[in-house]
Amino acid sequence: MEGTSWKLQDMSAEDSTAHIYDYLYHRTHFARCMYRNFAKTINRHTKGGRILELGCGVAYLSGILSADTTLDRYCMDFAYNMLKKAKTRCSQCVQADMEYLPYSDKSFDAVFVSSALHHFPYLENVVKETQRILKPNGHLFIQEPNDHHLHFTKPLAIMHECLRKLGVRQYPDVSKLEVKPSEHHAPLPIDMVVASLQNNGFSIVNQKYLYYSSYLFSVFDNRLVHWLSRIPDKYYVNKLHDGYLFMIIGRRQ
Repeated sequence: MEGTSWKLQDMSAEDSTAHIYDYLYHRTHFARCMYRNFAKTINRHTKGGRILELGCGVAYLSGILSADTTLDRYCMDFAYNMLKKAKTRCSQCVQADMEYLPYSDKSFDAVFVSSALHHFPYLENVVKETQRILKPNGHLFIQEPNDHHLHFTKPLAIMHECLRKLGVRQYPDVSKLEVKPSEHHAPLPIDMVVASLQNNGFSIVNQKYLYYSSYLFSVFDNRLVHWLSRIPDKYYVNKLHDGYLFMIIGRRQ
């Protein structure tokens, strides 16, 4: 891995939270639902073969995909402590840099990445490397935080306030446990990611925003509230053309 300062800073931040990463980012009803849905999307478009998770962290998503025995799963991340935990979910883990992937040309049927591309200020480098290791017609699945800030509409704000006043249990604020990564971190605009893929040998199979009301209600530790908040998700995404995440599926040409 190139020893640039931002990468070392990011690696230090990731490694320092590896032991509590599941608690920080996978404990909520919303988070678990989000990962399950992404795994289902990957499974729908991937019929066996070699599949790689880039920036796997503790391999939570690959762990969900482990139920599909037709997939030969690989994981990579640049944070050593993350990979120690990842190996409990995926046996084929490699410490590497997403800008310099240690894999042969055309060696994977699918690659997926969740909330890791925004770690890299030079998106083109990662996209080019991913295109290199994918087989022709192989798929790249991307799920990233959107660069918009979601706002409560009046009906959602009223519902949220009523739930709060009724004393519905909320998750504790754990932001103090997070470690700030390097300064360049920022959500990516979907148009920028789409353009990068198209400029580097990918056609776009699908692109869409995901999660609106369910994200706004994700602070509540209540399964019923979570499922009720999912009902208007598509309505708000379609009406406001916005969402907490965006997903892109690209096909290597």
